[in-house]
Amino acid sequence: MITTLHKLQSELTRLYAADSSRLPQVLQQVVALCQANRQEAVKAHKKYRNEKRATTAFRQYHRLLITICDRLYRHTTHVDPIHPEALSALASLLQEQELLFKEYIDPDAKLPLHYQAQLSDQLQQQLPVILTQLGAKGIPSAYLLEIKAAMDSLFQKGKLPDLRFYHYDYLPTLVKALQELANDRRAKKWTERFILQLIAHNFNHMGFYNRWCEQVDQIVSQMEPFASQKYLLSLRIHLRRDDHAFKSAYNRERASLLSYMRDYVENKLKDIKSANWDKIDGVITGLNSQQLAVIFHYIYDSDMLLYPSKRIAAAAFSTHIKSKTGNHISIKTLLKIDKREFLGAAAIIYKKFQHMAIKIKKDYDL
Repeated sequence: MITTLHKLQSELTRLYAADSSRLPQVLQQVVALCQANRQEAVKAHKKYRNEKRATTAFRQYHRLLITICDRLYRHTTHVDPIHPEALSALASLLQEQELLFKEYIDPDAKLPLHYQAQLSDQLQQQLPVILTQLGAKGIPSAYLLEIKAAMDSLFQKGKLPDLRFYHYDYLPTLVKALQELANDRRAKKWTERFILQLIAHNFNHMGFYNRWCEQVDQIVSQMEPFASQKYLLSLRIHLRRDDHAFKSAYNRERASLLSYMRDYVENKLKDIKSANWDKIDGVITGLNSQQLAVIFHYIYDSDMLLYPSKRIAAAAFSTHIKSKTGNHISIKTLLKIDKREFLGAAAIIYKKFQHMAIKIKKDYDL
């Protein structure tokens, strides 16, 4: 299949060297060869009965066609802008063959230069507006700057990843998803939704991942160990999804963004579990302030606390017992029992005490 391009490749070499008198004739021949190659390539490909050989044949043909296109693109763009007709014919041939043999395209094949130019123009037009809209929704600027940096680096020579064929579908799809998020007028947790979109589209750019880690680190550092463990456990549940569902990525050579996030959460949980719990200044419960106030009221009335007054008992309880947020309960809250206001809290504690009573009775055969 690749041999069908040799005559076209030879004619293009003549085109680069043609003087003004011979140029129209050579140009006409190049366009004619591009048109003829459409059928020649198809006929050549039909000869392959084995699927593996058919795939290999097309990919060899495709790589050479991209090389020919890129050489003409560079020549037309940087050397001699007199061959737009030839470039148009060659680009049309490439596009038609890609549509015809789409299932054979290597996703890791180099993206042609004129496709790169199209993508760059598209991103330059759309991305600044989208990022501004997302910033207005309260999404951290550190995240948005990493989106821009990631897109810019794709078009910078020597930066990884190189632009590949999979980017030609991946980038517009990602931008479209961000555009829909930016245009959504509902009141939502936009930062959370933004991160979920990047996970769903496997935006595994390390800069964004690092900013996400820093954000979680900051949240965890402001919490008591128990509260931070609870937060990370909820984050672990939040990150439960099929890691094999991702068909593409910002960088196909790296693990998924989801797997990086999962590993981070697991490592943070290990750090917390191995921390020195002896330094904790109080017992952290899974209850809110009203629920703890109900418990205090009834264990004091049941003579379970050996203090001379309820206020002194409340002071001791407040010093050593914390709510699920890691905060101490004020003495005033502990001493205040408003039946109407605390009805919901009392109902929850009643059910918990019932469950405890049933379990104690069963365990000790009472």
